[in-house]
Parts: sequence; structure tokens; C-alpha cells
Amino acid sequence: MNTNGGCLKIGLGFLLLIIAGILILPALQTPPTPPTIQIVEPYQIRAKILGIKRYRGQNNYWAPVDAIFAWGPATDPKTTEGITFSQSGRWYHFYAPPSKDAALIGHHTANTHLVATNPAERELILSLESGQTYFFEGALVNASFPEGKVMKSSTSRTDRGAGACEVFLLKKATLIPNP
Repeated sequence: MNTNGGCLKIGLGFLLLIIAGILILPALQTPPTPPTIQIVEPYQIRAKILGIKRYRGQNNYWAPVDAIFAWGPATDPKTTEGITFSQSGRWYHFYAPPSKDAALIGHHTANTHLVATNPAERELILSLESGQTYFFEGALVNASFPEGKVMKSSTSRTDRGAGACEVFLLKKATLIPNP
């Protein structure tokens, strides 16, 4: 083992880069095994992304993003003005001041777990941008991951709480220019 200008070279051809005390690991050489997918139903939606939360690490490789989807009246900036959206731990939350219709927001937004089964789908998911509107195509699915994690999709647009998220196997996303 030797060090040279902030790099640490160790056996087996690995190179770890240390910059300012931060360890930067190389990208995964081989992707983990993709999840087993059970299609619940085909799914298409025109939705605006109000927020994106990226998840890293091998356990999140095939489900790297949760997106807050908004449709219908919740895509209008006047409707969502003053509402705060946040994401954490595969959940999303919003705070609507008393002057806003919280039920309308609750029924026209969803935390959507975006799942891929191949590198092209994963790259598509990682290319999505908050604030943009897309026409999404794919399927709502139940996904079983090799490490034991299971994500089951909701099929209701009005449920809330645990189990209310859509698990979306994304096949295509067409950007719709914002007016």
C-alpha cells in the first residue's frame, strides 16, 4: 500500500481517492441483481415533478429516485404557491397554509418510487428534473429486491400513509415544455 498525492492505491487494482479527508469510492463495477417485478397494472400519467429525492448505495441502485408527482390542479403554480413539499426516508410531506385546500393537494400529488430493471431505465430515471412536466409510461409494480426489501404499489390516488406510494417501473418519459 502506498500513498501519492491524495490517492491511496491498494491491492487488487482498486484506487481510492481521498480529497480533503473525504473518501471517494469508485463507481460500482457490476450492478447488483435487479428486482423481481410483478406488474400490477399498466400506468400512464401526465405529471409535473414537484420534488426529487435521490437515494444512493447498492440497496437503492434499482430504485434510485422518489419523485413527487402532481397532476390536474396541483400542476398550477397558483395552486401550490405557499405550499412546502419535503421528502425523507421514502416519504413525502407537505405543509399547506390554512388558505390552501390541503385535500386538493393530497388528492393530486403522490410520492412515487421510480424503479428500473436495466441500465437504460435507471439512466432515464436519473435524468428527470424537478419542476418539469412529463408524460410518463410504464407500469405500477410490486418489486422484490435481492436483499429482502419489498416495495408494493398503491393503485389508489386518494390513499394516505404507509403503503400509499406508487411504485412505478418507468419505461418512457416525454418532456412536455412548460408554458
